[in-house]
Amino acid sequence: MSLLVNVDLSVLKESLKSPFAGKITTNATASVRARAVGFLAQDDPSITTQNVIATLSDAFERHYEETEVSVVSNAVDEQRFPGVAENERLLRSWEWTFAKSPKFTIRLCDNVVHVEKGVVQKVDGTRRDLIGAPFPAVADHLLHI
Repeated sequence: MSLLVNVDLSVLKESLKSPFAGKITTNATASVRARAVGFLAQDDPSITTQNVIATLSDAFERHYEETEVSVVSNAVDEQRFPGVAENERLLRSWEWTFAKSPKFTIRLCDNVVHVEKGVVQKVDGTRRDLIGAPFPAVADHLLHI
């Protein structure tokens, strides 16, 4: 679950737009956008992230008898959280971001590009030179074919 405290909805809306919308065919589960996105500062402009943390922590402590609440301010501290740096490296890696993505086909002009594990596997059309290229590296170019 995500809890938005304060957000610029116009920036959020733009960040969710894909230039490939309607051009990709895949058997992956489609994302469904929420009908409405709200955030706490809409109702109370004075609210801060710290207020929310304090309120949730207090409620958690009241609900559970034996509770110790710790607020982590630096989750990338390798001393306190051994292995966190390796997890961060993995989650930022190309392998995690693209190589685990579902296979898909994208139609752009006269080319049908088949992508598997983030790499162009086959091209039906004139751009067979893209075969073997990482899809993110050719994505911007493909939009302008």
